[in-house]
Amino acid sequence: MRLRGHDSPQSTIKNEIADLERRIRDLENQIKRRQLQAQEIQREVEASTSEVKKRKGQIANIDAQISREAFEITSKETLLNDAKGRLRETQVDALRKYLSEIFEWIQKNAAESGARERYERMRAEFEEARHKDIEIMNAHEERQELTRLLETTRLPTTKEMLMNRLGEAEKIISKRFPGILDGPPPPEKEEIIDVYFWYDSENDSTSLVLPIPSSCWLSPPNDLADPRGQVMCKVIWSFVQTVAEPTPIIEFENSIISLEYQGDQSSRFSEMIWEVRISTNRKVNFMASHLPQEILESFL
Repeated sequence: MRLRGHDSPQSTIKNEIADLERRIRDLENQIKRRQLQAQEIQREVEASTSEVKKRKGQIANIDAQISREAFEITSKETLLNDAKGRLRETQVDALRKYLSEIFEWIQKNAAESGARERYERMRAEFEEARHKDIEIMNAHEERQELTRLLETTRLPTTKEMLMNRLGEAEKIISKRFPGILDGPPPPEKEEIIDVYFWYDSENDSTSLVLPIPSSCWLSPPNDLADPRGQVMCKVIWSFVQTVAEPTPIIEFENSIISLEYQGDQSSRFSEMIWEVRISTNRKVNFMASHLPQEILESFL
Protein backbone atom coordinates (compact mmCIF):
# COMPACT_ATOMS: atom_id res chain seq x y z
CA MET A 1 0.00 0.00 0.00
CA ARG A 2 1.42 3.32 -1.03
CA LEU A 3 1.68 6.32 1.21
CA ARG A 4 0.55 8.94 -1.29
CA GLY A 5 1.08 11.71 1.11
CA HIS A 6 4.80 11.14 0.95
CA ASP A 7 5.22 11.06 -2.86
CA SER A 8 5.29 14.76 -3.48
CA PRO A 9 8.04 15.67 -0.97
CA GLN A 10 10.18 12.72 -1.97
CA SER A 11 9.90 13.57 -5.62
CA THR A 12 11.02 17.10 -4.90
CA ILE A 13 13.96 15.94 -2.81
CA LYS A 14 14.97 13.37 -5.40
CA ASN A 15 14.87 16.00 -8.09
CA GLU A 16 16.94 18.24 -5.88
CA ILE A 17 19.44 15.44 -5.28
CA ALA A 18 19.61 14.65 -8.98
CA ASP A 19 20.14 18.29 -9.75
CA LEU A 20 22.85 18.54 -7.13
CA GLU A 21 24.53 15.38 -8.39
CA ARG A 22 24.46 16.80 -11.92
CA ARG A 23 25.91 20.04 -10.74
CA ILE A 24 28.59 18.15 -8.83
CA ARG A 25 29.46 16.20 -11.94
CA ASP A 26 29.54 19.42 -13.94
CA LEU A 27 31.81 20.99 -11.34
CA GLU A 28 34.01 17.90 -11.25
CA ASN A 29 34.26 18.04 -15.04
CA GLN A 30 35.01 21.71 -14.83
CA ILE A 31 37.67 21.02 -12.21
CA LYS A 32 39.24 18.43 -14.49
CA ARG A 33 39.28 20.95 -17.32
CA ARG A 34 40.77 23.56 -14.99
CA GLN A 35 43.34 21.02 -13.86
CA LEU A 36 44.22 20.26 -17.48
CA GLN A 37 44.48 24.00 -18.14
CA ALA A 38 46.63 24.38 -15.02
CA GLN A 39 48.87 21.53 -16.16
CA GLU A 40 49.22 23.15 -19.59
CA ILE A 41 49.99 26.48 -18.00
CA GLN A 42 52.50 24.75 -15.69
CA ARG A 43 54.21 23.22 -18.69
CA GLU A 44 54.24 26.65 -20.36
CA VAL A 45 55.58 28.16 -17.12
CA GLU A 46 58.30 25.54 -16.94
CA ALA A 47 59.17 26.16 -20.57
CA SER A 48 59.09 29.91 -19.94
CA THR A 49 61.22 29.49 -16.81
CA SER A 50 63.78 27.59 -18.85
CA GLU A 51 63.71 30.34 -21.48
CA VAL A 52 63.97 33.00 -18.77
CA LYS A 53 67.00 31.24 -17.29
CA LYS A 54 68.47 31.02 -20.75
CA ARG A 55 67.77 34.69 -21.40
CA LYS A 56 69.10 35.64 -17.97
CA GLY A 57 72.28 33.78 -18.80
CA GLN A 58 72.53 35.62 -22.09
CA ILE A 59 71.91 38.91 -20.28
CA ALA A 60 74.62 38.04 -17.74
CA ASN A 61 77.04 37.29 -20.58
CA ILE A 62 76.13 40.53 -22.32
CA ASP A 63 76.54 42.46 -19.04
CA ALA A 64 79.97 40.89 -18.57
CA GLN A 65 80.92 41.85 -22.14
CA ILE A 66 79.62 45.38 -21.55
CA SER A 67 81.70 45.61 -18.35
CA ARG A 68 84.82 44.40 -20.15
CA GLU A 69 84.21 46.78 -23.06
CA ALA A 70 83.41 49.67 -20.70
CA PHE A 71 86.67 49.00 -18.87
CA GLU A 72 88.48 48.85 -22.21
CA ILE A 73 86.84 52.12 -23.26
CA THR A 74 88.00 53.73 -20.00
CA SER A 75 91.51 52.41 -20.57
CA LYS A 76 91.50 53.58 -24.19
CA GLU A 77 90.14 57.00 -23.15
CA THR A 78 92.98 57.28 -20.64
CA LEU A 79 95.47 56.41 -23.37
CA LEU A 80 93.70 58.78 -25.77
CA ASN A 81 93.80 61.69 -23.31
CA ASP A 82 97.45 60.93 -22.60
CA ALA A 83 98.21 60.87 -26.33
CA LYS A 84 96.30 64.14 -26.84
CA GLY A 85 98.23 65.69 -23.96
CA ARG A 86 101.54 64.54 -25.43
CA LEU A 87 100.47 65.85 -28.84
CA ARG A 88 99.56 69.26 -27.37
CA GLU A 89 102.87 69.38 -25.51
CA THR A 90 104.69 68.50 -28.74
CA GLN A 91 102.81 71.25 -30.57
CA VAL A 92 103.46 73.79 -27.81
CA ASP A 93 107.12 72.75 -27.80
CA ALA A 94 107.21 73.28 -31.57
CA LEU A 95 105.79 76.78 -30.99
CA ARG A 96 108.49 77.45 -28.38
CA LYS A 97 111.21 76.36 -30.80
CA TYR A 98 109.65 78.48 -33.55
CA LEU A 99 109.74 81.58 -31.33
CA SER A 100 113.33 80.88 -30.32
CA GLU A 101 114.33 80.47 -33.97
CA ILE A 102 112.71 83.81 -34.84
CA PHE A 103 114.58 85.50 -31.99
CA GLU A 104 117.88 83.94 -33.04
CA TRP A 105 117.20 84.95 -36.64
CA ILE A 106 116.60 88.57 -35.56
CA GLN A 107 119.83 88.53 -33.53
CA LYS A 108 121.77 87.13 -36.49
CA ASN A 109 120.37 89.66 -38.93
CA ALA A 110 120.84 92.51 -36.49
CA ALA A 111 124.52 91.55 -36.33
CA GLU A 112 124.71 91.38 -40.12
CA SER A 113 123.10 94.79 -40.40
CA GLY A 114 125.65 96.10 -37.91
CA ALA A 115 128.43 94.74 -40.10
CA ARG A 116 126.94 96.52 -43.10
CA GLU A 117 126.75 99.75 -41.18
CA ARG A 118 130.37 99.32 -40.03
CA TYR A 119 131.33 98.75 -43.67
CA GLU A 120 129.58 101.98 -44.69
CA ARG A 121 131.44 103.90 -41.98
CA MET A 122 134.74 102.32 -43.03
CA ARG A 123 133.92 103.12 -46.65
CA ALA A 124 133.46 106.78 -45.74
CA GLU A 125 136.80 106.76 -43.89
CA PHE A 126 138.46 105.12 -46.89
CA GLU A 127 137.04 107.71 -49.28
CA GLU A 128 138.44 110.46 -47.08
CA ALA A 129 141.83 108.70 -46.78
CA ARG A 130 142.28 108.19 -50.51
CA HIS A 131 142.07 111.94 -50.97
CA LYS A 132 144.25 112.95 -48.00
CA ASP A 133 146.53 110.03 -47.06
CA ILE A 134 149.49 109.70 -49.46
CA GLU A 135 149.98 105.96 -48.83
CA ILE A 136 146.30 105.10 -49.41
CA MET A 137 146.04 107.57 -52.29
CA ASN A 138 149.01 105.97 -54.11
CA ALA A 139 147.85 102.42 -53.41
CA HIS A 140 144.34 103.20 -54.62
CA GLU A 141 145.53 104.89 -57.82
CA GLU A 142 148.00 102.09 -58.51
CA ARG A 143 145.25 99.53 -58.00
CA GLN A 144 142.98 101.30 -60.46
CA GLU A 145 145.76 101.53 -63.06
CA LEU A 146 146.81 97.89 -62.61
CA THR A 147 143.18 96.78 -62.92
CA ARG A 148 142.86 98.61 -66.25
CA LEU A 149 146.12 97.09 -67.51
CA LEU A 150 145.03 93.60 -66.56
CA GLU A 151 141.89 93.99 -68.64
CA THR A 152 143.95 94.56 -71.79
CA THR A 153 147.07 92.47 -71.16
CA ARG A 154 147.26 89.09 -72.90
CA LEU A 155 150.86 87.99 -72.19
CA PRO A 156 150.92 85.54 -69.26
CA THR A 157 154.24 86.77 -67.85
CA THR A 158 153.13 90.41 -67.95
CA LYS A 159 149.78 89.47 -66.46
CA GLU A 160 151.45 87.61 -63.61
CA MET A 161 153.69 90.56 -62.85
CA LEU A 162 150.73 92.94 -62.82
CA MET A 163 148.78 90.57 -60.55
CA ASN A 164 151.66 90.54 -58.05
CA ARG A 165 151.89 94.33 -58.02
CA LEU A 166 148.07 94.53 -57.66
CA GLY A 167 148.25 92.19 -54.68
CA GLU A 168 150.83 94.42 -52.99
CA ALA A 169 148.69 97.53 -53.51
CA GLU A 170 145.59 95.78 -52.15
CA LYS A 171 147.52 94.59 -49.10
CA ILE A 172 148.31 98.19 -48.21
CA ILE A 173 144.61 99.15 -48.47
CA SER A 174 143.29 96.04 -46.68
CA LYS A 175 145.76 96.46 -43.82
CA ARG A 176 144.31 99.87 -43.03
CA PHE A 177 140.70 99.04 -44.03
CA PRO A 178 140.07 95.29 -43.55
CA GLY A 179 137.36 93.96 -45.86
CA ILE A 180 136.88 97.24 -47.74
CA LEU A 181 137.80 95.60 -51.06
CA ASP A 182 135.29 92.77 -50.57
CA GLY A 183 132.34 95.11 -50.94
CA PRO A 184 129.30 95.56 -48.65
CA PRO A 185 127.26 92.62 -47.33
CA PRO A 186 124.42 91.87 -49.74
CA PRO A 187 121.11 93.54 -48.82
CA GLU A 188 118.33 91.20 -47.72
CA LYS A 189 114.64 91.55 -48.45
CA GLU A 190 112.26 92.47 -45.66
CA GLU A 191 110.75 89.42 -44.00
CA ILE A 192 107.11 88.87 -42.98
CA ILE A 193 106.91 86.43 -40.08
CA ASP A 194 103.87 84.82 -38.43
CA VAL A 195 103.09 85.26 -34.76
CA TYR A 196 99.97 84.01 -32.97
CA PHE A 197 97.20 85.26 -30.70
CA TRP A 198 94.12 83.83 -28.99
CA TYR A 199 91.00 85.16 -27.28
CA ASP A 200 89.96 83.86 -23.86
CA SER A 201 86.21 84.47 -23.58
CA GLU A 202 86.09 83.46 -19.91
CA ASN A 203 88.56 86.20 -18.92
CA ASP A 204 87.61 88.48 -21.84
CA SER A 205 91.25 88.95 -22.81
CA THR A 206 93.36 88.57 -25.94
CA SER A 207 96.93 87.26 -25.74
CA LEU A 208 99.56 88.01 -28.38
CA VAL A 209 102.60 85.72 -28.47
CA LEU A 210 105.97 87.50 -28.47
CA PRO A 211 108.84 86.12 -30.58
CA ILE A 212 111.06 85.88 -27.51
CA PRO A 213 112.45 82.63 -26.06
CA SER A 214 111.62 81.51 -22.52
CA SER A 215 115.31 81.91 -21.59
CA CYS A 216 114.84 85.68 -21.62
CA TRP A 217 112.17 85.28 -18.92
CA LEU A 218 113.93 82.62 -16.86
CA SER A 219 117.35 84.31 -17.04
CA PRO A 220 116.78 87.85 -18.31
CA PRO A 221 119.74 89.73 -19.81
CA ASN A 222 121.18 92.07 -17.20
CA ASP A 223 124.19 93.64 -18.90
CA LEU A 224 125.27 95.02 -22.25
CA ALA A 225 127.41 91.96 -22.93
CA ASP A 226 124.28 89.80 -23.29
CA PRO A 227 123.29 90.05 -26.99
CA ARG A 228 119.69 89.16 -26.16
CA GLY A 229 119.00 92.37 -24.26
CA GLN A 230 118.90 94.85 -27.11
CA VAL A 231 116.89 92.55 -29.38
CA MET A 232 114.42 91.73 -26.60
CA CYS A 233 113.85 95.42 -25.85
CA LYS A 234 113.31 96.21 -29.54
CA VAL A 235 110.80 93.39 -29.91
CA ILE A 236 108.79 94.28 -26.79
CA TRP A 237 108.76 98.00 -27.55
CA SER A 238 107.78 97.50 -31.20
CA PHE A 239 104.88 95.22 -30.30
CA VAL A 240 103.63 97.39 -27.43
CA GLN A 241 103.81 100.75 -29.21
CA THR A 242 102.04 99.39 -32.32
CA VAL A 243 98.91 98.75 -30.22
CA ALA A 244 98.57 102.01 -28.32
CA GLU A 245 95.45 101.02 -26.35
CA PRO A 246 94.67 99.15 -24.20
CA THR A 247 97.87 98.82 -22.19
CA PRO A 248 98.93 95.16 -22.05
CA ILE A 249 100.55 93.13 -19.31
CA ILE A 250 103.30 90.58 -19.94
CA GLU A 251 102.40 86.97 -19.15
CA PHE A 252 104.49 83.80 -19.00
CA GLU A 253 102.54 80.57 -19.52
CA ASN A 254 103.66 77.19 -20.85
CA SER A 255 107.14 78.73 -21.20
CA ILE A 256 105.78 81.24 -23.73
CA ILE A 257 105.94 85.02 -23.30
CA SER A 258 102.86 86.94 -24.41
CA LEU A 259 101.17 90.33 -24.14
CA GLU A 260 97.68 90.17 -22.63
CA TYR A 261 95.10 92.80 -23.66
CA GLN A 262 91.67 93.29 -22.15
CA GLY A 263 88.72 92.60 -24.47
CA ASP A 264 88.43 90.77 -27.78
CA GLN A 265 91.12 92.18 -30.09
CA SER A 266 90.83 89.37 -32.68
CA SER A 267 89.53 91.44 -35.60
CA ARG A 268 91.98 94.22 -34.85
CA PHE A 269 95.00 91.94 -34.60
CA SER A 270 94.07 90.05 -37.78
CA GLU A 271 94.56 93.26 -39.78
CA MET A 272 97.71 94.59 -38.08
CA ILE A 273 101.40 94.43 -38.94
CA TRP A 274 104.04 94.80 -36.21
CA GLU A 275 107.30 96.31 -37.45
CA VAL A 276 110.52 95.58 -35.56
CA ARG A 277 113.43 97.72 -36.72
CA ILE A 278 116.57 95.77 -35.97
CA SER A 279 118.95 98.40 -37.36
CA THR A 280 118.96 101.72 -39.17
CA ASN A 281 118.43 100.08 -42.57
CA ARG A 282 116.71 96.84 -41.63
CA LYS A 283 113.29 95.87 -40.28
CA VAL A 284 111.20 92.76 -39.81
CA ASN A 285 107.40 92.67 -40.15
CA PHE A 286 105.13 90.41 -38.11
CA MET A 287 101.57 89.36 -38.93
CA ALA A 288 99.32 87.72 -36.34
CA SER A 289 97.22 84.60 -36.90
CA HIS A 290 94.85 82.71 -34.64
CA LEU A 291 96.63 80.16 -32.49
CA PRO A 292 95.76 76.68 -33.84
CA GLN A 293 92.85 75.11 -31.94
CA GLU A 294 94.79 72.02 -30.90
CA ILE A 295 97.43 74.22 -29.21
CA LEU A 296 94.86 76.64 -27.79
CA GLU A 297 93.57 73.93 -25.43
CA SER A 298 96.83 74.19 -23.51
CA PHE A 299 96.22 77.87 -22.78
CA LEU A 300 92.53 77.89 -21.85
